[in-house]
Amino acid sequence: ADEGLPHPKVDGPWNLEAARRVVEEWQSRYADQSQFYLAARNPEELYDGVQYAERAGVKDVYLFTDTWHADAGFWPQASLNWAVNKKVFPRGEADLRAFSDHVASKGMHVKIHWVSGGIPFRDPHYILPKLDDRLATWVSGTLAEAVDAEAATLLFKPGPGAREKVEEAVVHRHGIPSFVRVGDELIQVGSFANTDADVWELTGCSRGVSGTPVSDHAADAGLVGLVTPYNIVFTPDVDSTLLDEMAEGFAGLVNRCRIMNVEFDGFEIHGYAGRWGCEKFGAKVYASLDHTVSSNTSGGSAPRCWIEYRRN
Repeated sequence: ADEGLPHPKVDGPWNLEAARRVVEEWQSRYADQSQFYLAARNPEELYDGVQYAERAGVKDVYLFTDTWHADAGFWPQASLNWAVNKKVFPRGEADLRAFSDHVASKGMHVKIHWVSGGIPFRDPHYILPKLDDRLATWVSGTLAEAVDAEAATLLFKPGPGAREKVEEAVVHRHGIPSFVRVGDELIQVGSFANTDADVWELTGCSRGVSGTPVSDHAADAGLVGLVTPYNIVFTPDVDSTLLDEMAEGFAGLVNRCRIMNVEFDGFEIHGYAGRWGCEKFGAKVYASLDHTVSSNTSGGSAPRCWIEYRRN
């Protein structure tokens, strides 16, 4: 309590007594974590399903991403990371909170599946209408030659240390990430050649991806390679304010809709520069919560900041 560690928001000062209250509340609330997985395609199915959770005598009604998230899939695709599925919750967050209150009236909690702080390629805020410059990058440099809007090959002069970057953890599992940024244009690269030379050849380039503006680019224009975990989402730079925004954005949903867990599936997407990035993101979410929640990650345990698991 006295060491300045991340902690949930509490009424009044954060001290030993407040920390004890948090842990005691958590132990009481989450001692029984029996779950009923509920899938729904509309509000009627959603509410009809609650009776079966009641009959089962469970404590948690668990909604997978394909039920609660706006994109109705596993990873976000074209909506904010914390956007709500309006086919199931027509008023968005207001209906998700109403459902949470309904479940609570039956003596149960609502929990949801979440895939950490990934940013989809067609995100309506951070990719369009303008690319956010706080996305994580794995290499940077400049164009070796000018290109027009039709060019499908880019000659790229990387900065110091780029050769080593090709071998590092950000690329070793899934090949070199294919998205690069030049100005406000997002470009998908077909293949990287000559990565052991001073000038790389980026061929088979698709220009103006995700609706970003296709432009001519001068020689010496800056080019960065974007980290794309599993080649399916972007991720915030772990030293940027974007990491804070993603953490606070999801925690806000959890607070407003009275969700009783934070599940960091895909926790590893924040570890492109080392595991500390994952833990930093977890701590940012944790410190933005206004109530105790259970937690876990794709690594099998909660982020290290969750003191409740250490005192359980």
